[in-house]
Amino acid sequence: MATGNELESDLRQQVEIAVRSGYGTESAVLARLEELVRREFGKAPAAERLLAYARDLLDAQLKEEARWTEPTTNDAISWAFQKLYDQGIAAAQNVGGTLSEAWARVLDAVRGDYVPARGATFFLEQDVAQGVLGAGLMLSFGALSDEGTRDDDDEASLVIAREVFETLERHGVAVEWDRSVRSRIRILPFPWRNRRWSTLPSRSSSMDDEPQSLAEEPSHRQILEQLVRDEGVAWDAATAALEAFICSAARERYGVRRHLEAKYNPELGLVEVFQCIKVVEARAAGAEGENQRTLAELRRLGMEVEAGDELVFQLIYLEKDADEALLQDAQWGAVLNVKTHDHGIEGLTPHSLREGALEHLRTSPPPMDRQE
Repeated sequence: MATGNELESDLRQQVEIAVRSGYGTESAVLARLEELVRREFGKAPAAERLLAYARDLLDAQLKEEARWTEPTTNDAISWAFQKLYDQGIAAAQNVGGTLSEAWARVLDAVRGDYVPARGATFFLEQDVAQGVLGAGLMLSFGALSDEGTRDDDDEASLVIAREVFETLERHGVAVEWDRSVRSRIRILPFPWRNRRWSTLPSRSSSMDDEPQSLAEEPSHRQILEQLVRDEGVAWDAATAALEAFICSAARERYGVRRHLEAKYNPELGLVEVFQCIKVVEARAAGAEGENQRTLAELRRLGMEVEAGDELVFQLIYLEKDADEALLQDAQWGAVLNVKTHDHGIEGLTPHSLREGALEHLRTSPPPMDRQE
């Protein structure tokens, strides 16, 4: 039986792995670690020491990550996994505590996604621990049927494995594999630098590129990819949660009684915000009237509309789109009764977007299946 000191030392290493792994938001990591150390030590001083150590490590890791101005091997793995996903192979990181649990989670994600997958590859939570400690990663793989279940055809699984192996190699990741369907693919040891706060740099980044600020407005696609990768949620659920968070932030910024809708645009990789205005003969009182405009006032603005029409306008809320916001204010500011230029939604950092989406995931029911 482990002594108190031995147990504290073991938990200290688990804290280091959880922080250095880069998976999970800061608050989620602290919550999991607190649950772990409280279960072992309750309110004893050892628990407080471990939690203080975790917070100190997170602060240090944030500063360290800010110095990652060039693509890392973890970035290359993420790019390779995204390429595999685009090619119909579900690729997941840090998924499941056991092989059977990991397969179950991957298959659930595949069934909840738009794009049918012909195969899958992933590494486990325990593989992450080995990777953080400098031992590399081990990838499982397999073919999938059209119904989203595992395909027992060894030759089909070997096709998937070769594609995974070659894609990783093309992205500069050192791998080895004995070409057997019974053997996992090994990513050779590398310096572990997986991003928690910053988004992935462009695939074309070079040593001459400017580093991306931790506070820079990120691609929402990258946020969604990280939610799917780190939290094991289906793409639809992550998308709905991010849309809900941004819509809520837009209401706080532009008025809680506005009829707003947020919708993810996959071509742009961004969540767009829209307001619906109904054309009426006479505006109603209260909140309903704030989302109405009379036929007379719209026609005075030169708009060819009829009573009962519903007009949808995009709200330009990102600060980087200031020129578009200025144009929008000039064209539709009188209709929308809002100014978006120099009045974007502030504080939409990668960290706040992930935290906001996770909060909606925790408190909202799962989304209905979307229809394309």
